[in-house]
Amino acid sequence: MNNHLGGVYYKDKISSIIQEHIGPKEKVLEVCCGCAIISKTILENNLAQDVTLSDIQDLSQEHDNFIQSDGLQNITDKYELIICSPPWYNLSSPPCGMLSEMPPILWQDINWKFHRQFYKEVSNNLIETGSLLITNCFDSRRPEEWVDMCNLTLKSTFIFESHTLKNNSVYPRNYILWWQKDKL
Repeated sequence: MNNHLGGVYYKDKISSIIQEHIGPKEKVLEVCCGCAIISKTILENNLAQDVTLSDIQDLSQEHDNFIQSDGLQNITDKYELIICSPPWYNLSSPPCGMLSEMPPILWQDINWKFHRQFYKEVSNNLIETGSLLITNCFDSRRPEEWVDMCNLTLKSTFIFESHTLKNNSVYPRNYILWWQKDKL
């Protein structure tokens, strides 16, 4: 198993949501970008003109326009769209064998520390009417349970059923939340 799973799985789903519901954007930020598979795909599909990448790990040697940051901590600009595929589980041990092969930073969010801070700060980095696309799974939390953490408006939930991957691991039933910043 490699650390590219989230990006490989979500790249086409997020591109489709942008194309069908949000529209191309000039300035996009991908938080928790990893190897930036999602951003590369939206750029290839002409769904963004400029993408800034951010991750807690220093990936500046691998990516142009990269900001090392724990969530939004070092992000100062405002964006039309922010994309985030954060750690999914508030657990001390991996919930499945597939994740036991990955570093905890990729799947573990104890007491929802990352999510709470991210949702608290994200509106500061969105333009008026900016959008957020964020991934999660039903095994960790139901979509409506995030509403109390976020001060944005939940526009839609895109649900994807679980399926078996090529290595016989099961990717859990998951979703992408589309949040919108309402114009003040």
